[in-house]
Amino acid sequence: MSNAFRTTLCRKAAAFLAAPMLLGSVSAAAPLPRAADADILYYTEQFYSDASHTVKVGAGNGYCDGDYIMKSGYATAYSTVVYRNQCP
Repeated sequence: MSNAFRTTLCRKAAAFLAAPMLLGSVSAAAPLPRAADADILYYTEQFYSDASHTVKVGAGNGYCDGDYIMKSGYATAYSTVVYRNQCP
């Protein structure tokens, strides 16, 4: 075997063996959302038609597990947020 072929083969083998270990370390670092977090209301958001905040056009809720649910209307750039709870 030539030296260039052997070096290329070793690099490919090292990359092939290192990939699962790297993926495992990344996935193990990400915390999984708990089932109890799905029920905890983190904040409510009210959407308005313009910067004067006089005409409400939508509302939504954000939960501790990362879900966001629009209750009514639609989202705009003009909003107010009220935090309800602290997430665990």
